[in-house]
Amino acid sequence: ADGRKPMAHHSDWKAEELGDLIAGWARCESASFAGNPDEPQIPGWRYTHGVRLLPCPLRLRAIRTLHQLLAYNGTAVDHLGTVLTLLDALAVRAPEEGRSAQDLTDTITLASIVRLVLKNEEVEAERFLGALRQVVPAVAERELWIFAVMHGRIALPSLPSPGHWVKIIMRRLWARVDEVPTGPQDALTANGTSEATPTAASPTEDLRVRASRHVDYCTELLVQRVGSAAGLPPRAVALGACTMGLIMAGMFPVEEARPSDVDGPVWDASLLSRQGHFVQQNAASFVFSLEELAQAVQCCPEDTKSAAFKAVSALQDSMVDEFSLA
Repeated sequence: ADGRKPMAHHSDWKAEELGDLIAGWARCESASFAGNPDEPQIPGWRYTHGVRLLPCPLRLRAIRTLHQLLAYNGTAVDHLGTVLTLLDALAVRAPEEGRSAQDLTDTITLASIVRLVLKNEEVEAERFLGALRQVVPAVAERELWIFAVMHGRIALPSLPSPGHWVKIIMRRLWARVDEVPTGPQDALTANGTSEATPTAASPTEDLRVRASRHVDYCTELLVQRVGSAAGLPPRAVALGACTMGLIMAGMFPVEEARPSDVDGPVWDASLLSRQGHFVQQNAASFVFSLEELAQAVQCCPEDTKSAAFKAVSALQDSMVDEFSLA
């Protein structure tokens, strides 16, 4: 029920197996990011497009602390996206647990989240606690609370991050491009790049590099400035990153990203529209279509557009909030 099955890393899965993986991830995501539609607005949180999020100053402060804690373990910084996804999932449950946004971003809770994720990833998780040795008992107690609240869903395969979703979506998209090599010697990795060492750069390889650069940049922006929430789960954040990144790369038609229920003035003022028209005014052709993006993530086209638009609109609002606080 939670998508757990014996597996190698998903970059080794065949195309048809990725469909089963996506279905499993979606089920887990529904459980981890299921909110209360009747929840009233709670003081101390940020609301945008009907989504409750950590306030920008608290989120940015938490990211700095998390980065410092992960840096004690060197390459563990690579797990920041997974750590933030667990923080976001806890935020969904915070009100019913009697926890505030301030509670979720205190040092004890953040250290507990880091240690849980690193343990799950089989990374040595004690090094960073050297500076926090006096609070180890409190960290251990908070870990138990987190594990219970999340019903054990603290990382892959039961809590995929937006970054994990992006890798799956991009891999499935590139698999639909005819020019991409399909032989075992040119197997695609999770981020859509080829494992083979080319003798010369091909047009398709250039496109993959360009797409990866823009999509990775947008993923980092959305994960750090917005995050996931009930009504904006990790898959929606990933769709926002893929859509905006591909539009910025000139590889996705901006008009196909407009949801049918968004009127002209709202769309024209949106970050997606502005970025798209700025980049694509001289674009001659595109690589991907809305239909292909929807098929890659196993959503209907309208839901795909709506999820991406909501995620990027939340990013746009967060940027406005940050400027107003500066």
